[in-house]
Amino acid sequence: NITYANPSVIEMLRKYEDKFRMKWPGFSVDDLIGKNIDTFHKKPSNQRRILGNVNQLPHRTEIKVGELEFGLNATALFDASGNQIGNAVEWKDLNARAVYRNEVNRVISALKNGDLSVRGDLAILDDVYGKMMQGINEVIDSILEPISELQQRLPKIADGDLTAYVTGEYMGDHALLKNSLNATLDSLNSILTQVAVAVDQISSGSLQVSDSSQSLSQGATEQASSLEEISASMNQLTAQTRQNAENAAQANKLAAGARDFANTGNRQMGDMLNAMDEINKSSTQISKIIKAIDEIAFQTNLLALNAAVEAARAGVHGKGFAVVAEEVRNLAQRSAKAAKETTELIEDSIKRVQNGTNIANETAGALGEIVNQVTKVTDLVGEIDVASKEQAQGIGQINEGLSQIDKVTQSNTASAEETAASAEELSGQSSRLKEMLGKFKLKTEEQEAWNGQLPNGITPELLMQMLRQLQSQGLNPFQSQPVKKSAPETAWGSAPVKRNAPSKLSSGKSVDPSSVISLDDDDFGKF
Repeated sequence: NITYANPSVIEMLRKYEDKFRMKWPGFSVDDLIGKNIDTFHKKPSNQRRILGNVNQLPHRTEIKVGELEFGLNATALFDASGNQIGNAVEWKDLNARAVYRNEVNRVISALKNGDLSVRGDLAILDDVYGKMMQGINEVIDSILEPISELQQRLPKIADGDLTAYVTGEYMGDHALLKNSLNATLDSLNSILTQVAVAVDQISSGSLQVSDSSQSLSQGATEQASSLEEISASMNQLTAQTRQNAENAAQANKLAAGARDFANTGNRQMGDMLNAMDEINKSSTQISKIIKAIDEIAFQTNLLALNAAVEAARAGVHGKGFAVVAEEVRNLAQRSAKAAKETTELIEDSIKRVQNGTNIANETAGALGEIVNQVTKVTDLVGEIDVASKEQAQGIGQINEGLSQIDKVTQSNTASAEETAASAEELSGQSSRLKEMLGKFKLKTEEQEAWNGQLPNGITPELLMQMLRQLQSQGLNPFQSQPVKKSAPETAWGSAPVKRNAPSKLSSGKSVDPSSVISLDDDDFGKF
């Protein structure tokens, strides 16, 4: 049981009497003497074991009673003979330290969570811990002073004001922080000033490239159109030449056939002349035979006349012979008449055969001349056939060359249009970049003057040639990696710059400049 409590303990316990009652209802400092200490312990056996073992004494510990903290020092009490007669417990009020510790933890927790406005409350601390907390507050203020100024400067920098320099006077690491930020602003001012000048140069250069590309594209388009017309004419000429070659080959075959037929007719005409000569000879022989028959008929007629005279002389006995002689005479006259008519026919036939022979000879001469002329025509047609084939082959090669030139021209046209679209998009992007740069307030507004011309020695034509050379190697100086946009508006809140409609290539396909140059606001970033 508790037998004694000195005034200091009574005063301390009375100070926290209400909070003790929250732990032990009915607690009263006035009723403390005579109370058993087991009333205040959950497991009294632990405390009895410690207090009853002299070897474990003195025993120091700290306890919590709700939010209260106390330090305990248990010792043994002995009589004059050295026998233990009881125990004494010294109480020490640790609540001022606990309040200080809790306040420090609160400030540290706030600082860890990024709340730099929290400070220790001096009103709840005693003089000793209050001074210590005041020192901590002053240290935090000293540490956070440049951070507070940065809190004021950084939003301005984020809005593009690159004149928001840190002006406070700081020492040590704070001075390094100040100098680093100010040096960063100096670098940004210098870089953005140079970027602004470069953007002006790029904008003007891209406009010149775009104009040159448009002119080149228009010229190439006109050239491609002319080549298409020439190619169409050459295709038609090729078809006509091929048809002429085929006709010449057919004419060559027909001329060769005509020559063969003429030679055959000439040979047959010779055979006919030979046959007519034979007919003429046969007619002559027949004429001779007819003349012999005529002479025989004449002699027979004379003999018949003589026989008639002799029969008349014979008188009655010669009448039968006279009749026979008369018949013979009639036959002789008829034979003579037939022979005369036959002779006339034979002579007329001989004349006709002679005329036919003359005509046949003339025809044979004409046929011979025809054979000669047909032979010459055949040779000429053969030469025309060979020349037509060579001409058709040559025109075909010319047509292939024109087709190749047309392809190259179409490719040049497409390249020029792509370059023009790229330059146009680059000009638009440079304008947007210029707008973004205009949102920055720089340390100096003096920028390097530029006359809007390309660098010395670089003409628009030379720049175009360089661009085409890069594109022929599969490179595009305006191509960048695609960047995924977070929103259709720019990071600065300005609407995208509208450009002309996408160009169309000669193939009829549309060219979207944004597919050639992917330069978005995200590529530049935001401070």
